[in-house]
Amino acid sequence: MISLSDKQKALLFQGRDKWRMNSFPDKGIPEVLMSDGPNGLRIEAEKGLGFSPSKPAVAFPTESLMACSFDRELLYSYGKILAEECRENHINVLLGPGVCHKRSPLCGRNFEYFSEDPVLAGELAASYINGVQDGGVAASLKHFAGNSREKGRQIEDSIIDERTLQEIYLKQFRIAVRKSHPWTIMPAYNLLNGVHCTENRKLLDEGRSWGFDGAYISDWGAVYNPVESIKNGLNVEMPGGDLHTDEKILKAQENGEISENCLSESTDHILKLIERCTNNDNCKYDRSTHLQFARKAAEDSAVLLRNENAILPLHNEDSIALIGYAARKPRYTGSGSSHVNSYAEDSLFSAMKKRRIAFAFEQGCSSNGMGINERRIKRAVSLAAIKDKVIVCCALPEGLESEGYDRTALDLPADQLRMIEEIEKVNQNIVVIIQSGAPVLLPFRDKVKGILLMYLGGCQSGKACLSLLYGDVNPSGKLAETWPKSLESTPSYKYFDNDMHQVQYREGIFTGYRYYDTFHIQTSFVFGSGLSYTSFLYRNMSVSTDGNTIHVSVVIENTGSRKGKETVMLFAGMTNSRIARADHELIDFEKIELDAGKNRTAEFTVPMEKLAYYDTNMHAWSVEEGEYILSSGSALDHLYCNASVCLKGNSQPYTALQKEYLHHAEDGSMYVSDDDYACMLGHAIPEKKKMLPMTQDTAISELSEKKLGSVINLIVRAVIHHMHIDGTDVNLNEMPIRSILWLDHMNWDVSELAVSYMNKHSGDTLKKLIRAYKKACRSK
Repeated sequence: MISLSDKQKALLFQGRDKWRMNSFPDKGIPEVLMSDGPNGLRIEAEKGLGFSPSKPAVAFPTESLMACSFDRELLYSYGKILAEECRENHINVLLGPGVCHKRSPLCGRNFEYFSEDPVLAGELAASYINGVQDGGVAASLKHFAGNSREKGRQIEDSIIDERTLQEIYLKQFRIAVRKSHPWTIMPAYNLLNGVHCTENRKLLDEGRSWGFDGAYISDWGAVYNPVESIKNGLNVEMPGGDLHTDEKILKAQENGEISENCLSESTDHILKLIERCTNNDNCKYDRSTHLQFARKAAEDSAVLLRNENAILPLHNEDSIALIGYAARKPRYTGSGSSHVNSYAEDSLFSAMKKRRIAFAFEQGCSSNGMGINERRIKRAVSLAAIKDKVIVCCALPEGLESEGYDRTALDLPADQLRMIEEIEKVNQNIVVIIQSGAPVLLPFRDKVKGILLMYLGGCQSGKACLSLLYGDVNPSGKLAETWPKSLESTPSYKYFDNDMHQVQYREGIFTGYRYYDTFHIQTSFVFGSGLSYTSFLYRNMSVSTDGNTIHVSVVIENTGSRKGKETVMLFAGMTNSRIARADHELIDFEKIELDAGKNRTAEFTVPMEKLAYYDTNMHAWSVEEGEYILSSGSALDHLYCNASVCLKGNSQPYTALQKEYLHHAEDGSMYVSDDDYACMLGHAIPEKKKMLPMTQDTAISELSEKKLGSVINLIVRAVIHHMHIDGTDVNLNEMPIRSILWLDHMNWDVSELAVSYMNKHSGDTLKKLIRAYKKACRSK
């Protein structure tokens, strides 16, 4: 039993620095080191603000691509491999995976997340976490919860009705916690229904109710009030440093604001984490093995979206024109905290060279999407005109999607679109390779014969892409998110980014495919889309129930001429539900591999709770009584088998949400009236934040309202130039005042007194502020 003083317990709540927790070796409490790493380790090579350059590591495919594998075993192996890299680098806590719901394709961080479906996201996250933690490293499930955009991410309030919160934004966390028991969960930056996630007792208790017994570790800079945070269940504030958090906690304990038991309970969770993640020997991993896995993961996840007239696979005798900047300089990893400085990187160009495939290359477009170069396009068109087939590599430039800011449109750069349009006039045998972290619009969809989606495919994506193009690997990826036909048709279009301090989730549960499918909205590609070089037949579906569990089986046969993998999806819906529901909801899936001519029975055991909705009268999950239709197939628009089952349950279900609340404007966008949204919430729509009085959440861009604020604005802007991050102005404008805690000579006292002075301009407060700042300078 470790005996610690209250001072030491308070220091355990406060991180030591940017990446380490406080340690007490004389008490048997070793150092715990953390690292970014949803798709490869980002260990900073130098100190500084923002995203500093990192040490070399293997860049694996991002979650946006890995989710398309629909393969639990692949994600488990991925977790084990990441754990090996952590252990070689003395990392104890890996800050991933991210399971935030993909509410809009505009979110700048979507490449870090799995899916728009909570079942798929939760299941894959659980496999990933089990792999990492079986390797002796703590995983960190994030960002908990309602974190669906980057705009104002540290200060925005996500207003989500109770049913939607449970069914769409918490469900994936619940699944992951129950199936993998993560050792840490990361509460998000944002407020949720008026309360910061880092001090949201209702939210953090919800996680504990699922069986979470690990430590809640804040996102970096997400703490608004450290005393309120520890009082309401947070266990570690990151990043650390000389913030004087420990002094504030001890003072609050002396004043009776928090109890001694509160501090001790928090410490117990921290000690449990330390015990779990510091008892492993360091190991050396085989870099070549990890690079091979990066390639395999990309091969098993890439999605073949179009293959007209069997243009793919390519043949060795085909004469090939390879066009596009991204063919030589691919975009294969995320930006921001998930950017990986890869040991090695390849490209489709280099892979084709190494394989000695005869081809000719033209860049055809710019590297950053800026401007249209007519000379480049003309040269690309001339080359395409004399070749059998044309491979065009398109990429969404890194500057257009990143952590810290959202996209403003779904378009690919204009020069890439123009390039394809001109090539199509001289050669119709075009295959487009897409590299992006999230959906883009595809105006050329019906004009080209092939589309292969690589998302951000990792440092071996070039080799993987080549294997798929030439048929060495049979593509098997399926879309884990809908690709919309227009930005206006996305359900959150009118409500995604119209206020920095508040975001209203008016679409409710009708997000992602639940919206497009139920309201019959046209898309470019539906959830689950993905082709193969072979074909599969579904037959003999059967459904039975023993009262608590539903048993489903369906026979899958490979009717093609080559081995292939198929993702068998199981959806559920109701014929005559008394409440608003989506027409189809994914309840399970299985990826199987079959030789040509072979068949296999896919079997699903479905607990009744998988068909439950969240009843806001009972504040609990409930199964509605009635007839359910279970459907099986390879995609939402390819459901080949159906069977019904009648279930007993709640005969008087309740929901505040009605389908009739969702209206459509002339441009195709969806809207919900204020009155209907208030009905969904069960209370009046919260007022949007007023600019004055200023608080710790006042944005840097709002500081000019006060004189000292203008000074702070200038100081922060001067310092910010040293940050290694794109979109600096956007990030800076939306940062809260408390972000000054990242700067030297700043602590909670200085930050709080600065806010107080800006509101009152009291001379006494100014003197206290100056004294606090001088004290902070002396303590460095």
